[in-house]
Amino acid sequence: MPTQLLSGTALAAGIGFINLFGAVGGFIAPILRVKAETLFSSDAAGLLTLAAVAVIGSLIIFTLRVNRTVAQTDVAHH
Repeated sequence: MPTQLLSGTALAAGIGFINLFGAVGGFIAPILRVKAETLFSSDAAGLLTLAAVAVIGSLIIFTLRVNRTVAQTDVAHH
């Protein structure tokens, strides 16, 4: 998606930003899973916690995309 919206140095920064989130997620996810498993004394709790984080993230992305589409439509009509 960044390649469709950005070019040049902005493209490089966008790809780097996406890579940063992947690296941070790869670091935090195992820690979060173990903490949830320890807190709830259940192996399933860790996976359910990660699934909940993924669902929340998806809802945030969907909400931002809808708001952006509405904003672009409003600008196009004025």
